[in-house]
Amino acid sequence: ILFFIIINGFFRENLRLLDERNWWQDKTSTLEGSLNKLKEKNEELQQKIDQLPAGLIVSELQVEAISFVPDDASRLEYKLSVTVENTASISSPRADGHILFSFRNPGGGNFFRTLWRAVEIPSLRPGEVKMLQFSGRISAQPREEMLIIINIDNQPGLAKERIFLPSLPVKKHPPLEKNNAHD
Repeated sequence: ILFFIIINGFFRENLRLLDERNWWQDKTSTLEGSLNKLKEKNEELQQKIDQLPAGLIVSELQVEAISFVPDDASRLEYKLSVTVENTASISSPRADGHILFSFRNPGGGNFFRTLWRAVEIPSLRPGEVKMLQFSGRISAQPREEMLIIINIDNQPGLAKERIFLPSLPVKKHPPLEKNNAHD
């Protein structure tokens, strides 16, 4: 009887391991399919990028820091990092651009408010890539959805980033002092 119990346990464990292996194979094939789709999409986007005319292109936009001003909950402090590349065969002169901030309420709907800031892009040699930092304060409300778009005037490339603004931190009130006076 002990022999049959051991054999039965072995077969059960073997079946469990086979099921787990099959699950991992399915998971792997699903991930490979997703990877192939992403590679195809990346190639398609790269072809579109290659078709852009030469000039200053914003290749990356990163939000380095974003927070509400502690004393004023309607003011948002931001720090952006922008990578600009000169794809032309000649040096580019100093250029002007704009950072657009569009806002909408959480959950969707139309963008109801737009702010913009003028920015200056320094001259770049052919093929040169520069990372630029932009910071400032704008009016915003907690939990709004913010779309940031950076555009260089009369140049082919722009970048955008979507952010959901945080809610304000809850201020903790100092603990009440207990009156320990004895009468």
